[in-house]
Parts: sequence; C-alpha cells; structure tokens
Amino acid sequence: MRAPRGGRRRGSRRALPCAPLCALLCALLCALPCPRPAGGEVGRAEAGGEARRARGFQDERDAATPGALSSVLWALGPGVAAHGAGHWSMGDAESARALLWVELLGAAALLSASLVHLHAPPATAAGQMSVEALKHVGWGLFVGSWAADVVGAYQGGLSFSLDRLVGRQRTFAVGYRYLDDVSYQLRHYLTARLALAESWGYARLGVDAEYAGRAAGVTADVGVHLLRPPRLTADGLPAGGGAGLALAVGVAARRWAWSDTRTLQLALTHYAEWSMPLARLAGGLRHTSVYQRAGAGWEGYAAGRGGAALPQLASAPRPAAAEHPRATLLLETGVRLNVFSETALRVSYLQDPTRDQAPARWGERVWGLSALGLVSEGFWCVEAQVRQSAALDLVAEAMVGERWSLWLSARYALTPSKRR
Repeated sequence: MRAPRGGRRRGSRRALPCAPLCALLCALLCALPCPRPAGGEVGRAEAGGEARRARGFQDERDAATPGALSSVLWALGPGVAAHGAGHWSMGDAESARALLWVELLGAAALLSASLVHLHAPPATAAGQMSVEALKHVGWGLFVGSWAADVVGAYQGGLSFSLDRLVGRQRTFAVGYRYLDDVSYQLRHYLTARLALAESWGYARLGVDAEYAGRAAGVTADVGVHLLRPPRLTADGLPAGGGAGLALAVGVAARRWAWSDTRTLQLALTHYAEWSMPLARLAGGLRHTSVYQRAGAGWEGYAAGRGGAALPQLASAPRPAAAEHPRATLLLETGVRLNVFSETALRVSYLQDPTRDQAPARWGERVWGLSALGLVSEGFWCVEAQVRQSAALDLVAEAMVGERWSLWLSARYALTPSKRR
C-alpha cells in the first residue's frame, strides 16, 4: 500500500475510467503480428529448416491456416459467453472445448467466492485472504480463456515468434521511474536493478531513489527452481514432452523510507511461482506462456526519531501501530509472449498491498459486481522488452492502479547470451 504520508481527503479517491484498459487492449492487438500468406518470405525454402525457424519464420503448414475476421467476431460476440467460439468457428473443436472448460472452472471459482461473501463472510485475516485468492484465480481463468480465444482466433495456425536469444543470466539495469503522485509530488525516481540467474535459482536486487532524496527503497528477491523451465522446440512445445510446467519458490524483502515523515516500511513475502507454455491449448498461442505468483507475508511500519504516531495511509485508514506487523497477500497472473523475434511483451494483473502507489477497485462501476463481492483491488502491468544487441535490452514498464507509474530502463548483459 502507499506510504503513510498523511491523510488524504476521501473525496479525492476516484475509480479510474475504463480508458486505460481499452488503451492497453488496443496496444496489444496492434502489436500482434499480422497473419502472413504462404507465399513470400515465409514460403521460400532455405537450406536448413532449423536456421529458418531460429530467424523467427514459421513453417508453410502454419502460414496455410491464418486467422479470419469471422473467427475473431465469433470470439468477440458469442465468445463472451461461450469461450472457445472463435476456435470452434475455425474448426478447432479440441481447443474450443479446452477453453470452455477453463471458463467453467473460472466461473465456479468466482461463484464460490461470491457465495462465501454473501452467506459466510470470513472474520479472520486468513479467511479474507483465502477468498481474495479464490477470486483472483477465478477472474484469471475466466478473463484469460476469453482473451486466449480472441488472440488464437486472430492468429489462426500461425504462432508467435521464436525468441532468437536465450534469456540473460546476469544483467544490470539503470533507469528512470515516473510516479503520478498528485498528493505529495514524489514523482521522479532513479532506479538500478541487478539480476543473477542460474539453472538452480536466481537473485535480484533493486534500488530506487527519489531525485530530491525524500524517499528511497531497496528490494531483494531470491528464489530456487524446483522444476526448471523447459527448453522449447520450434513449435513452442516442451522438448521433452509433457506440459512443460516450471515451478520456483522464493522470498522477497522490501525496505522503504520517507525522510520528511521519518517513516520506515519493512515487508517480507514468501511466494511460489509457476509457468507453463500455452502451445498445447491452441495452435495460435505457441511461443506464449502463462505464469502465476502467489505468496503471503507481513508488512510493518515504524516512526523514526522525532516522528509522531503513524499517520493514516493516503488511500485507506491504517491499523494502529500496536497492530503491526500485519498479514499481506501477493497475487499475480500474467502472460508472456514474443511479439517479434527480439521483442517480448508481458501483461499481468497484480495484487500487492506493499507497493508505493494505491491500487484501483476494478469492476466497481460494473453493475452487480460490488454486491456480489467480486470487485478486485490491484494493478494492471504491461512490460515491453526490445533487444537492441547482444549486450543491451531496452525495457518499458507501466503500472496502472488508482494512479499510474512508468519505468524506462536500459538493461546490460554482464555475460554474453547464447543464440539458439
């Protein structure tokens, strides 16, 4: 949650209009590669099929089945209620059934969360976090299956591009972060990130500093791979067969300080993260993967020397200082895809109360969702990464909640990457 930097008038809090969501959806659809015909560059045979696929081109059999506008309309129209309608109109009944089952699972999770909210609301923090986790999973499955139907119908038999370079193992990034903070004018931050990765795990360290020295924070994240990410074939399938599930567990720590109020925030979260490629779900989703993070921890605040009692948060009243630390819940669901051979995109929905900006109440203006207890407080995150050279990536990340923030950085490879 936002830093305890004095109260804000409740009247100033407002729900964001749906314009940011529409803009993000339009940007995603515009970034998708257009279906390519069988002729032209893709259709020309080259010596060495692996070399062609490593350059991001698709096989002729894929280009023979591009998406159709009618299938997209089926996914946008009837597919809102029956997910998989777009794939069914293309003749892909297997993918249509799979998407429909995912929709039903999401609807069941949402119905369960709503029934608990209406008839047996939990009185403990653990119970409330359990309902929130169930609601998060339900929305992820329900909205995700519909989005997969729309994107898969647009792609048809084409797949997203194969990433030309293996992920960086050791990187250092410097950048600039802008936070739309109208209350306290803490808007401009300088950032630095160090990431170390091995086959067995990873470690990440971040530092943020407000340009005038009024706020600064340090974050650390260490994890271990229980199931390593699989190597994918040119078709986006796990090389060794199976679902290609990857699993990691880790711990994230956060320390943030504000000099003007002499306030210190400490947070610690234990989490588990899994990811899986979507190639088996639908042909048009090859070289995309879904991931989810879930964790629980605690968050505490302390007033420095000369500081008064802890003030209220800007977005909501805080518990008394004696009640700290308090339990927190971390939830994130997202999708990663390669828009082009050297351009990656990540879109996710994040619920994390330890962030320094306030979350938005998504769905609050939709009729009936508040009464059913299905409104969710969180952030939409979009990250775009463009590989400039063997040693440099450019990264842009936006986070939209009650307000918004934008992070621009240059990421340098400390060790050379290997080409596929």
